[in-house]
Amino acid sequence: MAVILQATEFAVPDAEALKMRGMQTDPYNEVKGGHAAILNFLDATAGALAVSDEIANTVHGGDPATALTAWATGISAADKGLSFDAAAGVAERLQLPEAFDLATLGAEPSFVLSTWVTLPEGFGAVTPPNSIMGFAYQSGAEAQWFLSGHGGTTNLRFAISSEESNTNQVLFDATPYVGAPMLMSAVVTRIGAGSFQLDFYRGTTRIGGAASLTYGFNAPVTGAPVPVIGGLGGFGDDFTGTVHRLQLFRFDPDSFDVADWLAAEVAAIDAVLAG
Repeated sequence: MAVILQATEFAVPDAEALKMRGMQTDPYNEVKGGHAAILNFLDATAGALAVSDEIANTVHGGDPATALTAWATGISAADKGLSFDAAAGVAERLQLPEAFDLATLGAEPSFVLSTWVTLPEGFGAVTPPNSIMGFAYQSGAEAQWFLSGHGGTTNLRFAISSEESNTNQVLFDATPYVGAPMLMSAVVTRIGAGSFQLDFYRGTTRIGGAASLTYGFNAPVTGAPVPVIGGLGGFGDDFTGTVHRLQLFRFDPDSFDVADWLAAEVAAIDAVLAG
């Protein structure tokens, strides 16, 4: 009889630490071992959404997104995604999987948070600013991450917060990009014990960031119990536009090439949304 001995302190490392790719199919890019969520709204069944309707998570075993309110337009075949309709008179909200609370990603993660979104003509010129998605309550308080307008301007802003740095955000004029799909990505890269680098991208172009920030992420609790697409407390709720795709994955800083990934994402999705 064979005897197998195994050290009790042995543990299987996370997939991204092993430089593994996920054994799954995503129609637009590869599923990485560190993927927590991929929401492809452009592939969901078209039609209005009722409360508690679900949008499947492409990642095997991942939690779905769930409608917290009814959506008049919902999934639009014409717009190829989840469409906001300000004229509906409802603060449309979709609860995201728990992974979009960045505190659930584990200690000192490197990760990409990325979305494809189309903004309409006249975007952003309202106060308070239109919220698109995030886990936040007001822009400067209890704001873990968010993508929104910037009240009274045509600026778009993307923010990631850590306990020491409060809100790190990039602002840019969205006017030249309205009416066409746009890839927005935040890349958090661990650079040493307790610290990370933050880079924001529009398409394949870096548009801002910070060199050395301190973990961890200050998860909001009072005004933002769950991460959502749609109305965030303390923001405006009259956004009109379309979210096509949203994803979140951890990566190994020693092997991940952000330029290659961004190029592949743009090449795969841009042709579909432009067609």
